[in-house]
Amino acid sequence: MHDRSVPPHTENIRRAFMLVASLTIGTVIWFLLGDSDSLVAEETPPKPPRSESVLAEVGGIPVTEDEVRSLVADELQALEAQRRQLMEAALEVRVRELMVEVAAAERGVTPTELVVLEVEQKLDQVAQAEVDSFIAEAGLVDGQAVDPIEVRRRLRMQSFIQELESRPDVERSSEPPLPELKPGESAAGVTE
Repeated sequence: MHDRSVPPHTENIRRAFMLVASLTIGTVIWFLLGDSDSLVAEETPPKPPRSESVLAEVGGIPVTEDEVRSLVADELQALEAQRRQLMEAALEVRVRELMVEVAAAERGVTPTELVVLEVEQKLDQVAQAEVDSFIAEAGLVDGQAVDPIEVRRRLRMQSFIQELESRPDVERSSEPPLPELKPGESAAGVTE
């Protein structure tokens, strides 16, 4: 069958070549006619839906915004909670400022003059029991420097703010709407 003049090692090479060629041809036929989708799916990662924002791509593999967000989800949640607390505190400060400004304008005085009239000149209205209670609740112990006048001032200011809050022209929503940050927007609302 075979020519005896061909060296044996050449016959082995020819057989190996034929085996590789057969396997290659079979693979190409299987790919073209068979289940080519599963082969592509194994080699190539799935493309993200068009709605996802692709932030980077490495070797044809996309890195999406959702993927990155999931990596830092806990940190983002903590930052969002902190942002909300800051916004609520800033809202409270601004509401108090406006209450004092409006009340001062109604009396024809400056906000500073109103605070002197309603807080500084009425410190004696704060009972010693309130001062003692405040110090106890604050966890202050004997030996710590506590200025009772400063405690009285703080308590009187709280009382004055409560009086202003009870006015009919002061409205508060039960939960102030604090907008979520949009991509590319800083906490101050400025687009970066």
